[in-house]
Amino acid sequence: APKVAPEDPGSGQAAKKGAPMQPALLLLLADVLGWLLLSKALVEAHYWAYLTAIITAGALSIGGLFVLAGYSVHDDDMLRRASMAQAPKLYLMLLIITI
Repeated sequence: APKVAPEDPGSGQAAKKGAPMQPALLLLLADVLGWLLLSKALVEAHYWAYLTAIITAGALSIGGLFVLAGYSVHDDDMLRRASMAQAPKLYLMLLIITI
């Protein structure tokens, strides 16, 4: 118990200082990477590249949403906007997969 107690306030402080910005930036990178993979696959029209891109982009989107859910406590505007931007992409991914 004495070892755990000092760590909790430290992690709380870290979350208040720099952490709310990081998931939004990571999410942006994940979005860019996901869309690049998807566009590359569409251009090349290779089935496996296409499939890999959809899985990767989808996984990154879902992962990003989970990250955002974890940081939603901070109620940051940038995070809220990023989570809003995720929803249409997930719908598009589902649409592409069904077609």
